Amino acid sequence: MEVEQALVKKRRKKRKEKTWEIVVMDDRNKSSEWVDDSVCEECPHKAKVRVVIPYPLLAKISKMVSSFYTEWLGYLDYEQLEDKNKIVYRATEITIPDQEVTYSSVNVNDPAIGIGKGVIHCHPWNGYSSHSTTDEDYVDRNHPFSIVVSKDLDFSVKAVVDVPCGSKMLVDGEVEVEYPDVDTKAFLEEAKKRIKEKSYTYKYSSSKKATVTTGRDYRYLDPYTSYW
Repeated sequence: MEVEQALVKKRRKKRKEKTWEIVVMDDRNKSSEWVDDSVCEECPHKAKVRVVIPYPLLAKISKMVSSFYTEWLGYLDYEQLEDKNKIVYRATEITIPDQEVTYSSVNVNDPAIGIGKGVIHCHPWNGYSSHSTTDEDYVDRNHPFSIVVSKDLDFSVKAVVDVPCGSKMLVDGEVEVEYPDVDTKAFLEEAKKRIKEKSYTYKYSSSKKATVTTGRDYRYLDPYTSYW
């Protein structure tokens, strides 16, 4: 019995604790940020993730995409919103760090300033945005969420989530643009009063003097129905 207890204690000492190690994105000497070999590859209990981008922030991202023909990277400040069904991050601002770029790579001078922040980087070609193996190994795993944007402003996101077994997992998420809520009802009602379609009066029968007037009053028309 004493021998068995001693063996158990010895095994416990040899066990390695799970670690979460920060790796800069251009560190090619390491294949993965997760040094623990028991990283979960699939889990039915994994959380769903959504990243919300407010329209003013989208305008900045759009301007960056149209202004550079190379890759570029930015760090995203965010707030986490309450949601029972999924993890929701709302990006609030973008910071562009000093970096050297090419058409297919980004090297951030001081990646430490992005620790704990979301990240977005551009793939400077049209079409569907996707995360490369390099992205997954050296970018996505270092941040709560990581967005790739294409020249067409197509977004794809991956996020790091905790799963019930205590491990971490990289999952696909969704991006939602938050447009401002603008009340246009009063404006549209005033516009309908001022815009009148030109009317035409004509005889509908050669034997009668009665006339028919055509023309539509936009105040009473369904804007989603074709009247042509």
